[in-house]
Parts: sequence; C-alpha cells; structure tokens
Amino acid sequence: GRGGAQAHLRSKIEELEKEAAREQSRLRQVEGELRCQKAHVKDMELKQGSAESSISSLKLEIEQLQESLQNVRSQALQQAKEKDDLVAQLQLTRLRVKQMESAAEELEVQKLGLSRERDDVAATLHRKVTEFHQRFASLGDAQQALSMQLRQRSKQDEAE
Repeated sequence: GRGGAQAHLRSKIEELEKEAAREQSRLRQVEGELRCQKAHVKDMELKQGSAESSISSLKLEIEQLQESLQNVRSQALQQAKEKDDLVAQLQLTRLRVKQMESAAEELEVQKLGLSRERDDVAATLHRKVTEFHQRFASLGDAQQALSMQLRQRSKQDEAE
C-alpha cells in the first residue's frame, strides 16, 4: 500500500512540475505580449505628443487670426468706401477661424481617445501579469505540500 501511495504522490508531483513548465512558457508568452503592448503604448504616447503640439500651433494660429479679425473690423469702420471688400475678407477670416477651432476640437478628441486606449491597455496588462503570478504561487504551494507529504511517508516507512 505504501509504495503505491508514494508512486501516486510522485506522479502527482510530476504532473505539477509539467503544469508549472506549461505555465512558465505561458508566462514567457505573456511577457512577450507585454513588451509588444509597452511598445504600442509608447507609440500612442508619441502620437498624443504630436497631437498636442498640433493643437498648440493651431491655438496660436487661431489667436493670430483673431487679432487679424480685430484689425479687419477697425479698418472696416475707418474706410467706408472699401466696406464691401472688407466685409468679404471678414467673412473669410471668420470661416477660417471656425475651421481652425473645429480642427483643434477634433485633435483634442483624438488625444482623449489615445489617452483612454493607453490606460485600458496598461490596466489589462497589469491584470494579466497579476493573474499569472497568483497562478504560479498556488502551483508552488501545492508542489511543496505534496513533497512534504512524500518526505513524511518516507520517514514513516523508515521508522517502521
């Protein structure tokens, strides 16, 4: 009976060792995915940075256009005989300002989307890695417990 119990414990330990090896290779695979995802996050951060600098230059351009809009308004008051031409110029400038503002809003929305995507990816990766570490810890505990039982049985056999 005891030899059979020991053989059973040994095969249980071998099973655990095989499972640990499988989990080890899964962990390596997840670590590879993690490296890819980190590169993806870096790429998104670069895109976000370039979106931010585009937004800044658009805001600057909008300010310049608004100044030019002010100038055009004062000229329109001073020069009544050129009024029609200036009104047309004013409308074009207003249109351009609106276009710039909507382009800036669009970039702002893209920037938010990139931030959210980056945060989601980071959270998912953190969760995966944590799960794998927990799995490994519990496999190690089970293997230790079985090894201890095997040692106790061996001691009992020697005692008898």
